[in-house]
Amino acid sequence: MKKNIHCLIVVFLLMITNLVYAKTEHIEHAFVVSEGGLLHIDTDEGVVNIESWDNDEVDVSIALKGSQKYLDRFNVNIEQLGNTINISGKRSWMDGVDVRYDIKVPTQFNLEVIVGGGVIDIGTLIGDIRIDLGGGHIETQTITGDLTIDLGGGRIHAGDIVGNLTVDLGGGRIHAGDITGNLTIDLGGGSIDVGDVGGDLNIDSNVGTINLGEVKGASNIDNTIGSVVLN
Repeated sequence: MKKNIHCLIVVFLLMITNLVYAKTEHIEHAFVVSEGGLLHIDTDEGVVNIESWDNDEVDVSIALKGSQKYLDRFNVNIEQLGNTINISGKRSWMDGVDVRYDIKVPTQFNLEVIVGGGVIDIGTLIGDIRIDLGGGHIETQTITGDLTIDLGGGRIHAGDIVGNLTVDLGGGRIHAGDITGNLTIDLGGGSIDVGDVGGDLNIDSNVGTINLGEVKGASNIDNTIGSVVLN
C-alpha cells in the first residue's frame, strides 16, 4: 500500500513539474501552391485542424507545449516538393508534448493525414482525403471528393460527401450526412448513422446498430449482432 502511494506521489510530482516548467513554441510557414496539390501530414500525436481559403497558399501554424527537454526532442519537419507539402512531427518515446496543427489550404486540395492519436478536424473542401488515425475523434464538413478513413477506435462525424465514403473502424461510432457515391464500412463494433446513399452500400459489422436513409444502389449489409433500420 505504501509503495503504491509513493508511486502515485512521484507521478503527481512529475506532472506538476511538467506543468510548472511548460513552455510553448510556435512554428509558422507559408507556401505558394496551386489548386489540386497535396498536403501530407504524419505526426505521432496532436490536434490537426485544416480549413480551406481562397488563396493559392498553404499556411502552416504549429503550437507545441511542454517542458523544454521534451520540446527539444520533438522533431518537426516541413518541406515543399512541387505542389506537395509534407509535414512530420515525431517525438521520443513517452515524451509529454501537446501539439496543435492549424493549417489552411486552397479550396481545391487533396489531403493525407496520419496521426498516432488525437483529433482531426477538416472544414469544407474539394479534394480526395485519406485519414489514418490510431485513436481519437474525426470531424469533417462537406467534402467534394472521396473520403477514406482508417480509425483504430473512436468517433467519426462527417458532413455530406459528394463522392465515396470508405471507413475501417475498429470500434466506435460513425455519423455522416448524405453520400452521393458508394458507402463502404468495416466496423468491429459500435453504431452507424448515415443519411441517404446515392451509390452502392457495403457494410460489415460485428456488433452494433445501423441506421440508414434511402439507398439507391445495391445494398449488402452483414451485421452479426444488432439492429438495422432503413428509412
